[in-house]
Amino acid sequence: MLCDPLTKEPLQPIIGGDGSLQLRSRNSQASYRQTGGIFSFAPEEVHGLNKKYQELYDRVAPVYNLANKVYHAIKWNGEKAYRKVPWMRRYFSGRSAPVNGAAIAELLPDNVADVRLKDICGGRLYCLTFRKIG
Repeated sequence: MLCDPLTKEPLQPIIGGDGSLQLRSRNSQASYRQTGGIFSFAPEEVHGLNKKYQELYDRVAPVYNLANKVYHAIKWNGEKAYRKVPWMRRYFSGRSAPVNGAAIAELLPDNVADVRLKDICGGRLYCLTFRKIG
């Protein structure tokens, strides 16, 4: 159940005046709109220093994005090629030691249940899931 971040009261789904799905608490007039399928609990407008930094970011971002594209085009022949950087694979080759996930699972507190441990990537990584009791 979602709660109002300010009053901690349960939120009820309502249909707003514009036909969009919103969340509103019973005693509060604050409503939270959905943007891209995700409810936003942040205020619509920023104030104070946050507004100052948002304006700075809005001025710098287009130049930064363009500069980043130019850099990747010159240095790596495009952004897709950069994401396949071969030196990254070389850096990790020969450095993989198997992870002892069982030893890590033994460090869990007593108030957990349904502990499952699965080795992945040839024992270099592990997936540990559990449920907290109480």
